[in-house]
Formats: sequence, structure tokens, C-alpha cells
Amino acid sequence: MNFDKLLNHFKLDKPEFSFQFKSHPNYPSALAFSDTLNFLGIKNDAYELEKKYWEELPKEFITIYNNDFSLIKKEKQNFKLFSDDVKNISKEDLYKNTTDFVLLFEEIQESEAKNNLKFSYFIYPIFSIIFLYSVLFMNWQSALFNVFSIIGIYISLELFNKKFGKESSIIAGICGGITSNQQKADCNSIIENDKINIIGLKLADFSLVYFISVLVIGLFLPVTEGILKLLSYTSVLVICYSFFIQIFIEKTLCKVCLLIISLLAGQILVSSLFFGNEISTKLFFIPLFTFVVFNQAKRKIQKIGH
Repeated sequence: MNFDKLLNHFKLDKPEFSFQFKSHPNYPSALAFSDTLNFLGIKNDAYELEKKYWEELPKEFITIYNNDFSLIKKEKQNFKLFSDDVKNISKEDLYKNTTDFVLLFEEIQESEAKNNLKFSYFIYPIFSIIFLYSVLFMNWQSALFNVFSIIGIYISLELFNKKFGKESSIIAGICGGITSNQQKADCNSIIENDKINIIGLKLADFSLVYFISVLVIGLFLPVTEGILKLLSYTSVLVICYSFFIQIFIEKTLCKVCLLIISLLAGQILVSSLFFGNEISTKLFFIPLFTFVVFNQAKRKIQKIGH
């Protein structure tokens, strides 16, 4: 293996790296490469990440390209590759000639953690305020509808973060707990088998957009009963799609998927029994606005740490 340009990029001494790498008990594995970088001060963590999630990777990461460890740097249209040489490659070339192995650097992850912490400080107090407002100042039907939305947002956020390699104890618990590896594998298989991809957004992303939208609209209940009833009816399509994947494709049930379906079904039931039919077309801009903002926010996540 020869990756001179990669080592030069990190300003690492080649003889020292070679000695440490080759003396590793797992040489020449990816684990040996990762451990050697860690030993020499380039802190990193290794992941197996399917190509469909590589759009979410930071601008700089290491993978195995044509059987060589290579540093990849995202540029505007293409990728710059540092291995035994430096060259520009296309996205198609990158995906075709690499494995699912990626190394992400600790400084990037620390920056992500800080941003996630700031986000938590911001979003969860808002959830609490909305919950109290709904319970104290709305009728029980409206409050229940909004509570379903809050739970849906929380679960959808956990699924969204899971795509970035962040394990969720909540999702793991729902999917069977830390001792039920088969149930967790079934959950992961169904979640990752999501074939929907609209301008980079998956079904879990749309779940987050949906619950945020109906929560915002739900703050104006009972004026917004009609549009919430209509939006809840459209979620039947999502329920059918999810059941199709679980029953006919994966042939197993996913508990976290069933939880989201239960929330959607609860909102359908509440809106159909207690909400009126009057609709203000102006409110349709809220889901559209949420979709646009979320898509932009998702793109910014890719830039965290740079």
C-alpha cells in the first residue's frame, strides 16, 4: 500500500507511520489503519456507511478507493482524492470504486456534538412550552393532536440523527433493547430500506417535516382544524407504504415504524371525529416553508466542523 499524498496531507512521518501500521496485529486491515492514525494523533472513528448516506458526510473523510486508503475532500462538483497521488474524481467514480468503510475525524464529530447540544438546548424547551400551552389553553382534542405531533418530531429527530451514525438509546429501546440484537437488526433493515429519495430527502426526513408542519399549524387550533384533517388523511399513503415495506419486502415488523404509524393513526382518528372541514388555503404555505427550511438545514449539517 502506498498513500504518500495522504500522509503528506496530515504531515505524518512516513517511516514512523509504516512501522506502526505494519506492526499492528491486524495489519493491513481498516482497524489497523484507524488505530495507527489515532496513535499518531489523528483522532478518528471508523464506520460502515452505505453509499445512499454519503451525501451526509462531512467535506473530508477517509475511505478505501481501489483497495487503497484514501483521503476524500468534497469540492463543488467533484472530489479530490489523496492517496499515492492527488487527483480529481467524479461522484460516480468515487461510489463505484470504494467500499462502505469511512473514517471520520474526531474534531468534526466534536463540532457536531457541540451543535447538537446547542440544538437540544433550543428545541426541547420549545417542545415543553408548546406542550404546556396545548394542555392549559386548548380543548383536550387539540391538545392530544399536538402531543402526537411532539412525540412524532422527537422520534423523527432520533431517526434523522441515526443516519449520521449517532446511535439512539430511544430507538434501540423501542426496537427491543440492548439485548435483542435480532429485533434491532430488523428495525435497522426496514429503516435503511427506504427507497424514497426526493431532492435528497428520505421518508424519515419527510416524517420530520410533516410533524413539524402539523405542530406549527396545530398552534392555531381550532381555526386550522380543516387543513389538519386534510393533512392527516394524506398520511394514509405513508402508512400504506410503510406496511408494504414491512410485510412484503422485509417480511418483519419494525417497532419504531409501528410507533410512528400509531401517532399518525391517532391524529387521523382525532381529526376525523372532532375537527371541522373549513380550510384556509394560506396555511398550505406552512408545510412548503417547513420543507424548504428543513432541506437547507440538512445541507448545512454536512458542513459542520468546516
